[in-house]
Amino acid sequence: MGAVKIFLDVGCGSNPSGDVNVDFFRKGGYNPQEGDQRKGEYFYPWKIPNFVAADACHLPFKDGAFDVAYSSHTIEHLGNPEAFLKEMLRVSNRKVVVRYPHKRGSGAKRPYHVSFIDEERIGRAALSLGFSSEQFTRVRSMPLTDPLSRYFKPLFPPYRIARGIERRLVRWGFLRTCPFEVEAWIRNPAPVDTSTVIYVVPVNNEEIFKKAFRSSVLRGLIAKFNNKNGVALPLIFNAMADLYSRSYLDFWVAFCHQDFVLKEDLSLRLRGKDRNSIYGPIGSHAGATKYFGRIKQTDDTFIGEQIPDVYPVQGLDEMCLIVHSSAFAKGLRFDERFRFHFYGADLCMSAFKLGLDVHALQLDCQHKSRSLMGDFMAREYLEAKRIFVDKWRAFLPFKSTVATLDRGL
Repeated sequence: MGAVKIFLDVGCGSNPSGDVNVDFFRKGGYNPQEGDQRKGEYFYPWKIPNFVAADACHLPFKDGAFDVAYSSHTIEHLGNPEAFLKEMLRVSNRKVVVRYPHKRGSGAKRPYHVSFIDEERIGRAALSLGFSSEQFTRVRSMPLTDPLSRYFKPLFPPYRIARGIERRLVRWGFLRTCPFEVEAWIRNPAPVDTSTVIYVVPVNNEEIFKKAFRSSVLRGLIAKFNNKNGVALPLIFNAMADLYSRSYLDFWVAFCHQDFVLKEDLSLRLRGKDRNSIYGPIGSHAGATKYFGRIKQTDDTFIGEQIPDVYPVQGLDEMCLIVHSSAFAKGLRFDERFRFHFYGADLCMSAFKLGLDVHALQLDCQHKSRSLMGDFMAREYLEAKRIFVDKWRAFLPFKSTVATLDRGL
């Protein structure tokens, strides 16, 4: 195998996403279990980087050989899902991520599916192996148009119109849905008791900074950067990440906007939280029609759903991203191609690939900005959106607080 790889994809099919990719099929050609499992696809293992042909329940790797063991829509093909999870946990040293069709969803009883899974079964299996699990609905079944997807292509105009109407009916509460695809995170948390927080804040308007952020922070060190020249924010943040990655101390780093207002002591809220997670006050995931974590907007109205403490999400808003210093030593960095848009979404996906979790954290805070999205027709926004979709295509759909992204943009 050579050097230890970071990310293992088990059951990769023709859409591999790992540094090492495993599938049961050794020969190329027509594979009826690919794609929608009715038409099938052609599978070419020699085109897949670092391909290994193996049984998912008997992986040919050493214990803890990978940081993350990942699998998408494979567990339902196996007669013993618990043995599969045990093997995935054996070869990973940080985290196991499993995506599966929920047994009540429209994609559960398809050809070649032999196990029908829900959150309870995954949770019981994780506990029996001595691990904790978190799960959330990543994609929801659409009761009217999902059955039609067998007969119509997604880009067929009448089907697209019907799909759009149905999504609105779901969002407005006129239609009830059930989970289609669920994502499970399985690992042991690593809590930390540090109370030290360093705030990193780029400033291009001193008055806004003083009235909003500076006047609200109760405790912690503030690293303020003069950014009147409009330097890309990831450049500033990475400079600090490089510095902190060389530190042996335990502390939290909060990357904040100058117009972010924090109305509580963040160090108290972070005490005992998991160092293997990044946090933010508001976020979402593709299976949700709402934001998680309630915040106050400029006009004193609220946006988002109140959560008791933390909630698993895919993407966090860039107004405040909270990272433990140990994550930088693991290689977590901002992608400097995202100057002002989608750098938070990209950080969340980078954390995902490194085996870190992403959580919304309920904070008493306010965002002194016009909206979460900003100018969504600006050229820079559209270019950043395109780069994100191209970079993370294998893991879409993805939902940040500004957009739901899929392969068709």
